[in-house]
Amino acid sequence: MQVQRQALERAAGAAPDLEATIRAGLRAIGPESREAAAGLKGWATAGALDKVAHGWHIKINSIADHVADFEPKLRETARHVERAEQDTTQLIQRLRAW
Repeated sequence: MQVQRQALERAAGAAPDLEATIRAGLRAIGPESREAAAGLKGWATAGALDKVAHGWHIKINSIADHVADFEPKLRETARHVERAEQDTTQLIQRLRAW
């Protein structure tokens, strides 16, 4: 198996920007959804629109939370890969010296 530590680090570095983009988009749709529901006042679709918007808000917020978790996990994975490579190199060097 080949793992590119630099790719893991780049992905980890991109995670905060991706999370921020997701959360900004989520904030942007809230007022528009409320405005649309207000325009449908008295209609059953107004309540349905509110319910759907709320459900999407919860789901998208959960996705943003997962993306936020990517950064530390990817960095930790990169450290583990580096450590495994170092350990393997040392073992091979010891075997060659033996």
